[in-house]
Amino acid sequence: CDITDIVMVVGYRKESIMDHFGDGVDFGVDISYVYQPHAIGTAHALEVAEEEVSGEDRFLVLNGDNVVDSTSIKSLMSSTSQSVLATLSDTPSRYGVITDHHGRLERIVEKPYDATSHLINTGMYLFDSRIFEYIDAVIQGDTEGADFSLTHAIQLMVDDKIMVDVIRTGGLWVDVVYPWDTLTTNEALLRRESHQSIRGEVEDGVHIKGQVRIGEGSVVHSGTYIVGPVEIGEDCEIGANCVIMPSTTIGPGSIVGSGTRIESSVLFEGVMVGASSSISNSVIASGFVGGAQLCAEAKPEVNVEFEQEVVKCHRQLGFIAADHTVLGCRVLVKAGCVIGGSCDVSSGACISGYIAPGVKVV
Repeated sequence: CDITDIVMVVGYRKESIMDHFGDGVDFGVDISYVYQPHAIGTAHALEVAEEEVSGEDRFLVLNGDNVVDSTSIKSLMSSTSQSVLATLSDTPSRYGVITDHHGRLERIVEKPYDATSHLINTGMYLFDSRIFEYIDAVIQGDTEGADFSLTHAIQLMVDDKIMVDVIRTGGLWVDVVYPWDTLTTNEALLRRESHQSIRGEVEDGVHIKGQVRIGEGSVVHSGTYIVGPVEIGEDCEIGANCVIMPSTTIGPGSIVGSGTRIESSVLFEGVMVGASSSISNSVIASGFVGGAQLCAEAKPEVNVEFEQEVVKCHRQLGFIAADHTVLGCRVLVKAGCVIGGSCDVSSGACISGYIAPGVKVV
């Protein structure tokens, strides 16, 4: 997309983001960081980055919790005026709903109770420096009902007769709000890959069907059955007689014990799953260790508890595990269970609901 300079606004757990992306050299770009001490709205997030972008004629703004493709970004960059990227949604009331006339923005309403349109704001914009005048108005409280959001500032621009184009896209756009949205994103990204790449070692007796990619340094032992789309990262070891079903991504440095079945799941870097385990529709963060015969239920339409919040997941869901969680052998994990980071669950336990970070379950 010919993008060479990126400014990231960071806050909570900023070290994790900065450690991953660094200065951008590994990605062929130049990355700088701006710290937002409190997450008080998207308008404020852009305001703290004003000094970094004020010298540019135009600049792109993207939300950090969206997954988009290059086609969408290119269509936005091709606009000759300030613009909002829009797409169609079956659940418009979850987003900013857009009303336009011949491609010109007329109104943008954030999360309306009764949506009058299925056209929504993707959170991707092309701005020039004029946006900061309206951000100042929102943040200083000079406008009634200021909500510190960019959508509010954009509506003020439209009310002042400043032209804002609506660029429609049918490309990939996924909004990652809850951990299980990672599963939806993973499915979408794997479907877009149309090639097979076997760079690791695959022993005799391994059966591979469909689009499967196996990274360099990985070993897949005899008797394993893999049905794509599946992505296995570098330096992984997949034990004998495993079954890896579609829409599964296994991060680099992970180990899967023999006889284990994994389906429609995302395993991050350095995950270890013991032998004869069964995992489906689950998100497992880095450093997770699961003992042998781990059994994870998966059900549709489960209620998921996060601290003081309960959210219904409108898809098949197993469990969510944060970084460096350890589960013993023969653990049963009920559908919708959320396990906080650095938890320790003893062998033979049955766990459900929300387990706070650092808790030991015996």
